[in-house]
Amino acid sequence: MAKINKKNKVLIIEDDLSLRPFWIRIFNNISEKTDFEWAISGEEALEKIKATNFSENSFKLIICDLFLAGSQTGIEILNSQSVLNSKAKTILVSAVNYKDLKSQLNKITTQNGMRFIPKPLKSEVCKKIVNHLLTA
Repeated sequence: MAKINKKNKVLIIEDDLSLRPFWIRIFNNISEKTDFEWAISGEEALEKIKATNFSENSFKLIICDLFLAGSQTGIEILNSQSVLNSKAKTILVSAVNYKDLKSQLNKITTQNGMRFIPKPLKSEVCKKIVNHLLTA
């Protein structure tokens, strides 16, 4: 897998901070030029997305867990107008089976090509999907 030379900005929306080292390893293996921000709630994430949408600093990739701290789910965040209006590619991660979520995810998948990664997270699967989305 070739490393990406272009600078990318990524937002990870995950309330389990123990996953931070995992995602750092994934991005270090793919590109040394990745800036990423972390949000633990939907509210915090949407503020970050709104602040950067339509700017040179907009997010290229948004990775979001299904269940988060706060009142919003990952589906609600990825289905929000702020995310749908952004140019960001999206990944939803969850331990919930994709088949159980499929009907709720149809709009998101159709509009921005959202990908799904099941938990427990596997390094090789994450690297492959993230690399594909950052180079697409």
